Amino acid sequence: MTTSAPTGEQYHLTLETGDGPTVTAIVTEVAAGLRGLQVGGVEIAETFDEHETPPSACGITLVPWPNRVDGGSWSLDGTTQQLDITEVAKGNASHGLLRYSPYRAIEVEPDAITQAASVFPSTATPFVSTRRCATSWSPMGSSSRTPSPIAAPGVRPSRSARTRSSVSATTTRPPSQ
Repeated sequence: MTTSAPTGEQYHLTLETGDGPTVTAIVTEVAAGLRGLQVGGVEIAETFDEHETPPSACGITLVPWPNRVDGGSWSLDGTTQQLDITEVAKGNASHGLLRYSPYRAIEVEPDAITQAASVFPSTATPFVSTRRCATSWSPMGSSSRTPSPIAAPGVRPSRSARTRSSVSATTTRPPSQ
């Protein structure tokens, strides 16, 4: 693992399959991104250099939404919430709240990693939300980015989201008084 990359720690995973091809991957700390994936020495995902930021959100986990929110405005229980405008030229909030956030490693195996990141109350979200992303490999070289919601103590489940990278989670809010 290295720490000087703009995407944080780099987790190098390897699955030795015996009779089949070896699967290798690089998963990043920032955005739980997939920076590289090879099966039998052949790149099967778009890659970027360790000292680069992901081009066009390449390989990153996009939660709680995988696209743009026009004007950065959304509604929760009839109350308008305002996200930071991250795509200023187009007036949009782009690609989730955790795009540039570090995911902490919860469990690291030679061929798998489970990471988690939290969103805390702000002008964009009035609740606490923790996302968990588990990445593993099969002997055939396919990847699995498994949904696994975590709820913080003392909060009730509220909303659910699913992204293009097949990561889902439960959003939580403090219990009503």
